[in-house]
Order: sequence, then C-alpha cells, then structure tokens
Amino acid sequence: MLRHILLVTLIALLIAPSLAAAQATEPVGTTTTGDDEVARAYDNPNVYFDALGSLMAIGNIHADAESASRAMRTFPAIFTAAIRSEAQSGFEFDEPEAVEIEQLGDESAAHRIAFSMFGSFEGEYGLLSVRQGTWVQLLIGFGVGDVDVLADIEVIAQTVLPRWPADDPVAVREDNLRTGGIWMMMPVPQDLPVGFTIDPGFEEGPAATVDTVVPVDTAPSDTEPVADPDAEATPTEPTVPTRPSPHLPIGTPEASEPDPDAVEPAPPTPEPEVGEEPEATVAPAPDAPAPATPAVISPRLATAFDVTVEIILPLARAEVADDGTCSGRGLLDGLTGGATLTLREASLGTPSVTTSIDAPGMVGYDTELRQDVCYLVATFTEVPPRAAYSLLAGESVLGRYTFDDLTAGDSVVLVLGDD
Repeated sequence: MLRHILLVTLIALLIAPSLAAAQATEPVGTTTTGDDEVARAYDNPNVYFDALGSLMAIGNIHADAESASRAMRTFPAIFTAAIRSEAQSGFEFDEPEAVEIEQLGDESAAHRIAFSMFGSFEGEYGLLSVRQGTWVQLLIGFGVGDVDVLADIEVIAQTVLPRWPADDPVAVREDNLRTGGIWMMMPVPQDLPVGFTIDPGFEEGPAATVDTVVPVDTAPSDTEPVADPDAEATPTEPTVPTRPSPHLPIGTPEASEPDPDAVEPAPPTPEPEVGEEPEATVAPAPDAPAPATPAVISPRLATAFDVTVEIILPLARAEVADDGTCSGRGLLDGLTGGATLTLREASLGTPSVTTSIDAPGMVGYDTELRQDVCYLVATFTEVPPRAAYSLLAGESVLGRYTFDDLTAGDSVVLVLGDD
C-alpha cells in the first residue's frame, strides 16, 4: 500500500483526462484527446524492501525548449508539495536533494527525496528529468529500505533515451500497450527488471493512429523488418533480445536504414568499409534525433504565469504626502513606491517571486467602499504554479490565494480594510 503513495499523489500533476472514442484495438488504460502528454506506471507486487518497488513515467511535449527546461526545474518542488499534502500522519519527507548524474539528452537532472514512516522505516523517491529538444521525460521511482532508486531508474532512462523524440504513428502492441510517437518516451516491460507489471489506472495518452498491431517478442524497432528479410538475418540481432533498439519503430523508411549494432554506445556507421578515418568523423553522431514540431503545451499542466496585484488602502491606514502621493502607515508602512512584495508558496515558503510596487500610491475614489483610498499596483512575472500562495510585504502577510484566485483574470484586487 505504501508504494502507491507514489501514484496517488501524482494525480496532482495530471488532471482527469478527456476521454476519446474507442479504437479498433482496445489499449490498456485511458485514451486522451491530446497528443502532447502521456503517462505510464509500473508496480512490483513482490518487492517490499531493499529494491525499486514502483516506477511512474510522464512525458510532455512543450511549446519551446525554454518552457521545457522550466518544467524540469519546477518539477521536484511540485512533486514534494504533492506528496506532503497527500501523505498520512507519521510520514516525514526531506527536501529534494540534487544528485549528480551523467548527462542524458540535451539536459537532465536528478533528485532524491528521503522519507521516514512512523519513525521505523526509511525509504526514498528518485526523480529523474530528461529533456531532448522540447520533449521532457519525467521518471519517478519509489523504494523502502536499503535502496538506490536513482541508480535503477537512470538505467531505465538510458535504455529508453535513444527511442525519442519520434514522429512515428501511434500503434497498439500485442500486449495492448501503445507505442510510437510520444509513447516512445514510456518504458516498455522489457526495459524493467523482472516482476514489474503495468498499473492500468495510470496508463493514459493519445490513441493509435494506425491499425498496425506491433509484436512484443521483439524490440520496438524490429517491427519494420517484415518488409526487409535481410535485416532479420543480421547476426548481431540476438545479442540483445530483451533490450529495445534505439531506432524508431513502426516501419518508417528512416528506421530501416541503421544497422542493429547501433545498440552499442557508438553511433551506426552506414559505410563500414570506407576506412578508419571516415569512421572517426562519424563517431560524434550519437546526438538525439531532431525534435518533432513543437506542440501546444497541454492544458492539463500548469505553467508559469504573470499576475498584477492592485492594492486598495483606506486613507485611515495611509499617509498622504504633500505632492498628493500616498503610502501605508503603521504596520503597513512597507506599502510604498518601489517597495518589495513577495509571492511565495504557502506551505513550504519556496519557491518565491519578488517584485516592486510600480510607483508611489495615488489617491482615488473607490466606488464600492464609497470613500477615498490609496491605490498601489505591483506585477509579478513568471510565477511558478502552486496550489496556494502567500503575499507578503516584508514579513507581513497581506493575503493568501489559491492558484485559481491568481489565474482567474489579469489582476487580483486586494482591499486592506480599516478595521
């Protein structure tokens, strides 16, 4: 049951999907209408201690590389806040600890979150983010006891990495898992240790676009040689029967060109007889495939946003200068032109965003309060998405807001009463 905390808390990251019409070959899990987000989860019912017990993978395609990088940076804090908000009494979670790993793709980051249960058991979550172009893969592992979750999921990430980005059509495998396109970011059962099974409750993503049924007894890229008998006779093929090949699946002409020995760390060399010097020139080619055309960010994932805060201060709590400008008085004397305001995550306090009040306050008539007030404005940019926030002037909390409060319109009006 404890391992499922991993899966339950990630509901905070994935809003309930939009269902699409059933497809000819019924896939495991949920079919969604979007094509820029995918999720898959595994569980090992026979593992309780000292080994990786659960794995969840999430894949997203972002509008540009900058927003993809931003999603990677904010993910550890979002995940930590989610598990803390959902965990039962008796669970303690450390802050995410950055861990150095060998770079994967264009950009990668790893974090470990240690936790304890009722003061008797210890374990950890491992978070691994990998970006290639505008595509981002998030892997989340869970284990209790003497376990190195990150070491396990890093191997899985390295195995899956050469298969994406991919622009192949989405198809359904014989085991009813989807493959191709954005699904290539998701580990398949052959990528995990023996004993792991799919959790269909967290399998969701786009439907198949072709009627092809892909065999599961071969690596993903081996589905295309049906039309190429020579490829089946390649003697190096059986050397990695349980490892997916880095080539793209589902029979694209591009996928049939590289040799199977591309499974080795070295890139494929289409002309081995040319000589040793040309081989040295080809050696730097293991870069990731060019990213697919950027897609619109999924509406199911919150992104950073800008918000303007309009502060209305009754004159009983304001000081009016000779030039007609105004500012707060007493405990609100920090509300003045150029002063710093902070918007931070409500429970953890980080991350936070600061800004300055745009200009000295001006006196105006408020039609709802029916009195003259002091009016100030401040604009926050690139606010990270969180469930709840606190607005502060210095150490004084001016107000508390939810994500919906701050994103419902272009501005938020804060009235500080004279009571």
